[in-house]
Amino acid sequence: MSVTEDILRILSVGQARSTSDILARLPALASLAEGEDVLRLLLRLNRRVSPLPDDRWVLAASDQTPEQRIVAATLAYFRSQGRPGEHIGSLAKAMAAETGYPEVQVRSVILARFRDNAGIMIFNQLKETPWRK
Repeated sequence: MSVTEDILRILSVGQARSTSDILARLPALASLAEGEDVLRLLLRLNRRVSPLPDDRWVLAASDQTPEQRIVAATLAYFRSQGRPGEHIGSLAKAMAAETGYPEVQVRSVILARFRDNAGIMIFNQLKETPWRK
């Protein structure tokens, strides 16, 4: 996982975090003499992060719904795995960890939006796309 991904994961809990709090959770940067400067630069350059006046940072508001985030994360997962499908249990667990949404919610979105085989195997294809043979 990259430092940028770690920063986003730290901020994904929905609470504003101070620069020093974020730095304390990133040992790779904290060990550098100029770690705080590097962190500030990374935070300022990332469009998904917004500064607050009191030296705290939050994730910028997103216009995606939870369902859209789950679908996007699932499609990205399938692209990275290179497989045509995945068991619903392991897919839902992986996507819940990736998105931060409850596994029950993730499972229901996946079953509603992706083609499946009796609700067990989920295929790398959205239901609204034509079926490929």
